[in-house]
Amino acid sequence: MISAGEELSADKFPADLLLAGEYRGRSLKLTMEGVQEDYCGIALFKLHCDFHGFVRVSSPNHLDRPRTVEQTFYAKVDPQDGQILLHDDQLKPCDARLLPTSCDPTYFIKELLTIKNIGLMNQKSFEYNRDQLFSLGFGAEIAKDLHAKMDQNLTDFTLQHIRKFGKDELHSTLHFSKGDDAQKDLTFFNRFDATLKKEGREDLTQTFFVGQKYNYTLQERYNMLDGRAVLRPQPVMVESDSPTGRKMVPSPGGEIYRSWRALDFRNADHNGNFNSKIIKWNDHGKELERYPIAGIEEKYQQDRVARQLEKGNKVDVTLIKDGQEVKASLVSNAAMLRLDFFDENGVKLDIKKVNRQAFEQSQQSDLSPQEVQRQAVAKGVEQKVQASGQSAGQQTDNKQHQSNAAKQEQVTNQQSEGNRRRQGARI
Repeated sequence: MISAGEELSADKFPADLLLAGEYRGRSLKLTMEGVQEDYCGIALFKLHCDFHGFVRVSSPNHLDRPRTVEQTFYAKVDPQDGQILLHDDQLKPCDARLLPTSCDPTYFIKELLTIKNIGLMNQKSFEYNRDQLFSLGFGAEIAKDLHAKMDQNLTDFTLQHIRKFGKDELHSTLHFSKGDDAQKDLTFFNRFDATLKKEGREDLTQTFFVGQKYNYTLQERYNMLDGRAVLRPQPVMVESDSPTGRKMVPSPGGEIYRSWRALDFRNADHNGNFNSKIIKWNDHGKELERYPIAGIEEKYQQDRVARQLEKGNKVDVTLIKDGQEVKASLVSNAAMLRLDFFDENGVKLDIKKVNRQAFEQSQQSDLSPQEVQRQAVAKGVEQKVQASGQSAGQQTDNKQHQSNAAKQEQVTNQQSEGNRRRQGARI
């Protein structure tokens, strides 16, 4: 190096020369100030020559004393045998037995091992995401795939999920990414792309974003894609400045209001996502009382049906139509401010509104419980007698020549007496 520097100076060519050594395969890298970067190669000698012929040699690493090298490793516990596994800053596996070995035994004697928690999967972050996925309706099985992905310390990743709703299927792609604060090592569930698959229809896809509050469940998102509205608390939005421009954010006071939300299938944004539409309709509970629905006489029964409608679900009900019980599915049509009924084939039913009080009175009986029991028993006996009478009538027809009016009257009296005895015995 000295000889080369003297030749450069003699030619009036200034230069800086370095005798560089690699450290575990890492080449030397210098900053703009000429300082070597951490965890890179090592400068053994530095030579400066100028066009005046002066040559200066320095040893930046002070070779007269041991050189200490500090390197950061990442450690995790092997779930199978409980052993600690080490990785370098490139996430490549390292052998712990090589750590005491210096790359140059003359000048490098020891190394310091620093284990930082940011290399480990953040358990609290995993548990938060696991619980959030479960509460949103993605089930418990997806936690295994979530754990495997987070254990790889990926910056972002996706998970796949399929859930059936009757004959329909909802295929979802869930998107996760790490937060901006590397020290906290938090992973967030940002959004999911849901594709509804229905028989005889083209697939329908929508992206739903996930926040800390006011999230919709997977069932409710399916109901939205299937054309129904969902009643949920909504935050009051206000306009606010941001680095990317003005945008709508929840109000600082946290005010909320209740409204129905549905997808506007006639309008979509530039990404192909349908816009949301807000519907204000608070009379769905009262609307229930205007139809001949059996089994919702009590207030708690009406509330149970109303809560299902608010989630956008189809509710199985029994209608009284023309004096007959008819099975039907009930859904809320918030956009039209009404309730709709469908038969088992999905055909819309035309159900007329009724006076609820008169309808309930027509369904009620003035008989006491004991009288109801006796009436039911008597009806059963009457049916048996009628069946027995039909059989006896056939036999009488076959033997008409042996019958007479007196015998018929006697048989009738015996049957009536038997009815009374059997009725009294059963009661």
